[in-house]
Amino acid sequence: NELMVMFKSSPYGSVSHSHADQNSFAIMKGGKALAIPAGQRFPQHGSPFHEQYTQQTLAHNALLINGQGQRNRDDAASGRLVAFRWLPHIAYVAGDAHQCYAEELDKGRRHMILVRPSLLIVVDEVDAKRSVDLAWLMHTKEESTLRTSSQAFLAKRENYRMAVHLESSAGPLQVSQTDQWPIPPKKGYPMVQAADPPRQWHLQASTTEASAQHCLVAVMMIGDQDQMPTYEVSRLKSGLKILANLEEGRAHAEIRWHKHRPGNERLVDVTFETKAGETQRLTVP
Repeated sequence: NELMVMFKSSPYGSVSHSHADQNSFAIMKGGKALAIPAGQRFPQHGSPFHEQYTQQTLAHNALLINGQGQRNRDDAASGRLVAFRWLPHIAYVAGDAHQCYAEELDKGRRHMILVRPSLLIVVDEVDAKRSVDLAWLMHTKEESTLRTSSQAFLAKRENYRMAVHLESSAGPLQVSQTDQWPIPPKKGYPMVQAADPPRQWHLQASTTEASAQHCLVAVMMIGDQDQMPTYEVSRLKSGLKILANLEEGRAHAEIRWHKHRPGNERLVDVTFETKAGETQRLTVP
């Protein structure tokens, strides 16, 4: 029944066996995949489906900038881990991938905060030289239930569930989902008799207003179909407030938009209060 969150921000770039997937993540609960890297090496290494989709940012749980992913097959398109903390009830990691994109960015940072055992908060900060649009990507093995009016969806895999709520400092997001491959798996290989790879589902949340500064937040609550912890997300003028009731206690988090963080004002404050009365705190930065 364990939850596993994997995060990548690698200094080695998008070469060799690596893909254009800096600052991407994958999520498993009870050994079942809730957020996956999409595609596969089909029908062989170097095929159009492999090189033009599976290796690309579009096939990963990462960001597109103005519809474009990170540079592929480029050892300079590297990321780096800029923070890591491990507390008994809270874990935190941050990666910087600003130099991976063709758009000139001053910041391309993803923060991931796990409040054990069920709450995950993903915060993306993007500062660009000019106004840009963002697309937040996530891929699943099963179709998600979209709740577009509230910028939320429910991902599922067999018995497990992940409720996701999205908010952006730039205004409303447009959420869509498809099970279609952007490139036919057998493109260039009409002689292949094997069946196409099994369908996957590809979700995209796109900003509707371009901005030189973006803060995009995903609040994820993970459980199973019989027991999902409860949570609330409130949008404030200054940012977001999150309240969650977890198995071992209560979590409270605040995220502040760029313009409401003058000087060294914190981006995120997280407090977890256990049922036994213990309190743990995490601040970012």
